[in-house]
Amino acid sequence: VDHPVDCRSDIYSTGMTFFELLVGFTPFHHLKSRSAIVYGHVAINVPPLDHLNTVSAALKIPPVICSIIHKMIQKNPEDRYQSAFGVWKDLEQAHQFLVSSNIVPSSLKTPTFSQQVPEEVFVTDLQFSGQKQQQQQKSLIKEHDLPFALGQFDHSPFIKQSSDLYCRDSEMKQIISDFGLVSDSRKSRLASVYGFSGIGKTRLITESVRQIKKNLNSQTLVFASGKFEQFNSSTPFVGFKALFENLLLQFSLIFDVSFLKMTLSKSLDQETLSLLIDNDLVPGLSKLLDDIKVEKNKDIRPSELQLRIEQSVCSLLSVLSEILSNPPPSEFGSDDILVSSSFDSPRSPVEFEPSFMPKKTTSLPPMILSLDDLQWADSSSLKLLRRIVTSKKITVFFFGSVRHNESNSELDLMTDGLCDLNRARKIQLGSLTSESINLMISNMLDTDPESTSKLAKIIEQKTDGNPFFIKEFIFRLIDQNVLSFSFEDQRWKLDWDKIESFNLNLGSLLDMLITKIQELDPKTLNLLSTASCIGNTFNTTTLKTLSGLQDAEILELLRPALQTGLIQKIEIAPRRLTASHSSPSRKSSLTFDVSTPERGDSDVSIELS
Repeated sequence: VDHPVDCRSDIYSTGMTFFELLVGFTPFHHLKSRSAIVYGHVAINVPPLDHLNTVSAALKIPPVICSIIHKMIQKNPEDRYQSAFGVWKDLEQAHQFLVSSNIVPSSLKTPTFSQQVPEEVFVTDLQFSGQKQQQQQKSLIKEHDLPFALGQFDHSPFIKQSSDLYCRDSEMKQIISDFGLVSDSRKSRLASVYGFSGIGKTRLITESVRQIKKNLNSQTLVFASGKFEQFNSSTPFVGFKALFENLLLQFSLIFDVSFLKMTLSKSLDQETLSLLIDNDLVPGLSKLLDDIKVEKNKDIRPSELQLRIEQSVCSLLSVLSEILSNPPPSEFGSDDILVSSSFDSPRSPVEFEPSFMPKKTTSLPPMILSLDDLQWADSSSLKLLRRIVTSKKITVFFFGSVRHNESNSELDLMTDGLCDLNRARKIQLGSLTSESINLMISNMLDTDPESTSKLAKIIEQKTDGNPFFIKEFIFRLIDQNVLSFSFEDQRWKLDWDKIESFNLNLGSLLDMLITKIQELDPKTLNLLSTASCIGNTFNTTTLKTLSGLQDAEILELLRPALQTGLIQKIEIAPRRLTASHSSPSRKSSLTFDVSTPERGDSDVSIELS
């Protein structure tokens, strides 16, 4: 979760296949529900087979094979093999060692291992192993006990897409500290993250939320986000509508829908519900309350409408804050629902069944809301944001990302006013340091920092330490064959004669992005053109109606845009994937959103701005 799907996903699947071939069943076959099995694959660490005493004694699988499989099925993609070549070389070395040592066990030639080790025995071993690791420490492989070190030839010919955050430790500490203040005081706060486009504002927010989730262990954490649009800045509440839609989705996934419906209908009056539904401030609310009659409001004077809307939104958020402060007892929960925090909190193997709902009515952490591109927010949205943050009945930790070179006086005045009230903090992101740039490049090329120090200095001069430009510079070097992977030497090689004269400026970057778009299949371009006519976001139902294509055809046509890097996937909510790409040029932006509702239909939306 929160990682790109690449060859390491296939390595995990292959490792699980090897596990089943040897044992007769997968590690999570004994779990009761599909949701629990998914949770197991995401969060439950499986110890090496040779650490399971009964299983190991029965199957007599060589430790080197157990260690290879264990490395393949690590939860963190960075801890797995990074290439199929690395797996193949280790298996080849293991085969040579086992044959030369004449210790290849007969069990490896027997296909019916499940008859030798009943599943109950495996579960008992797994529980015992988990009890020995109560501190949730990983089972470390002692490579000196193996005939060779694993991963010696594990060098990928692809750029390593790491989830690491560089040179942002102090900013993340400030954010985590502010979240702690909100949790303790139950007073809302705003963290405004400023910086140039491509500097990593949204990335800092995403990684901070992930770290907060980890710190909370297994507690439920609600996180929802929205985005304002450059060419829709005159439309009121655009960013809030997207945020509230996602927020309602989060609550409907975490809490029982009947409980949510009952609480909202009893806590909100008719005028509030009517304002929220009639102005479409919370997309999906009318569907949730479809069997509840909501009377329409009489005509409201424009001068009063803003104030009424602010009151209605604050009333809704107040109810949601109260639900988190006093969550319902477990009977309101659904065993088929996964809470978002579960995906980022690996547990000990002894904990088989996840807690899908809080078992006790203890207070849950405050919700975290995020609005991107606040510099394009309309005046009504800024007034609403200030009203929410200063409300005494709402507990929320708000993020706002701002391109500081495009900030406006109204936004600055609002933020400064909240800072004076000790309800906000400004966080300014600058360029990466030389050390961070070198570390970032060495991680991308999967090599040691010493070998990339010279290249890092050149790239720093040409990109001014902007993370987006650094990545694009590396990819451009590969496209122009200045940087290439040598399979013979198992490392990346650079043509130093060409690198000095190689330039990357804003104009060439824009040309590169335009070229990527022009190289797309005409059918893909036509589909994207149709999508842009619908608006900033769209779903496959609308696109199917206009294009006459089916879901599978639409997804297939959109795939090249994803593969070329024009769109990227990120996870913001359970069963909801979003992906975005914003050019530092501020002239092009794509967002690809894939939602998987309960009924199993795929819902795809794209944002063009």
